[in-house]
This record gives sequence, structure tokens and C-alpha cells, in this order.
Amino acid sequence: MFKESALRKFLNQGLRVWLDGQKLKYSAPKSTADEAVNFLRRHKARIIALIQNYHEKKRNPK
Repeated sequence: MFKESALRKFLNQGLRVWLDGQKLKYSAPKSTADEAVNFLRRHKARIIALIQNYHEKKRNPK
């Protein structure tokens, strides 16, 4: 099950995620890389959707 709190934990530890087209890209410190990569693999589709939604809301604020 995906938990945004787990993603926030990795982001607070230095994980950076972004989209290159439809591909999920990341950068992570060596200390958290293995755990972060496993998390990204398990939840790739959800994380991509979160990033897309974030950018959509920035482009079209209500």
C-alpha cells in the first residue's frame, strides 16, 4: 500500500524525483538509495500520478 508519509520520509532524506517525459527519474543519497529505489519501483505509477497532478495544479490554479 502506498503511503505519502513514506515518500515524504525519503524526500526529507534527500531523495529527488522528477519526470522526464513519462519516465520517473530520481537522485538519492547513497545512505538511502537502495531503500528509496525499492520504494520507487513498488509505487512508480502512483508517484508519477502525484507529480503530474502537482504540475497540473500549478498550471491551472483554481
